[in-house]
Amino acid sequence: MGMFDFGKKECKPLEAVLFSLQMNMSNNYKDATCADMAKLEALYEALRKNGELNEKQMVHYAEVIDEWKAKTKNFGYKNQAPTRK
Repeated sequence: MGMFDFGKKECKPLEAVLFSLQMNMSNNYKDATCADMAKLEALYEALRKNGELNEKQMVHYAEVIDEWKAKTKNFGYKNQAPTRK
């Protein structure tokens, strides 16, 4: 990811979901963003439980997921106040 991630291998499946998440959020696709967030968390858990992530990856992606949770906390349509005329 960053310039100083010496030797850290990215997890391609997680990176693909993160890319989709970033694109959907930047395009304001609320439903797709929320779906990607759920997919990211589920994939991370599955990979972690199966031992497919090393320690550095687990720490890194746990932090990334926490950051995205904060960014998407009130992002869905269901969190918008209804408009009245």
